Amino acid sequence: MNIVVYSSDANYMLYYLENEQGTVDMKINKQNTKMGFLYPNNHIYLTVGKSTKL
Repeated sequence: MNIVVYSSDANYMLYYLENEQGTVDMKINKQNTKMGFLYPNNHIYLTVGKSTKL
């Protein structure tokens, strides 16, 4: 797997992930409460809320 980290957005850390099955952009906000996987044909977003925080 290749991982490239870039930060063109001040509010997010952006990652480019690649393996033999394909590529995806992943972004995580600076507070670590939102994560997004941006596939070419699909976007998946995960959010941490009160019920999932430790």
